[in-house]
Amino acid sequence: MYPNMKKLLRILGWSLAVIAVLTTGVYAWARWVASSRYDKQWVVHEAAFPIPFPLDETERAALRE
Repeated sequence: MYPNMKKLLRILGWSLAVIAVLTTGVYAWARWVASSRYDKQWVVHEAAFPIPFPLDETERAALRE
């Protein structure tokens, strides 16, 4: 093999190794963040106001007057 070819293959090998380590780290971080957000219990407030129901015809007529 040519000396330049060995150097090129070594650079490519190390580059792939660095990319693989970074990809694994990003994946682990994203999984950890997503898992912590999915496991969180969200507290919902209760509605303290009355929910209106549809008006019947007599109530609509009374409002139109």
